[in-house]
Amino acid sequence: MRLIRSLRGAECAFYHGLRVTELCRLNRQAVDLTQGRIWMQRLKGSLSTEQPLHAAELRTLKRYVQQAGPGPAALAVSEQTGRSVHAFGH
Repeated sequence: MRLIRSLRGAECAFYHGLRVTELCRLNRQAVDLTQGRIWMQRLKGSLSTEQPLHAAELRTLKRYVQQAGPGPAALAVSEQTGRSVHAFGH
């Protein structure tokens, strides 16, 4: 599951043109699983947008949220500590 989730994160970054920091900052509030959309909060002056999720991303996110339960709001969570992951100290 760890490898699959890592690959899905890489796909998400590629599909949506995310920087690593932007990917790590994604949280549950940014995702609308019912409509299959995600809010991309951009950094460095880029335009923030709402974008459709690809079918594989949507399946992975639904499964993750179901398995994680009412845990942290962050989507990038360390399996070792259970805390949100912050890229490059952000």
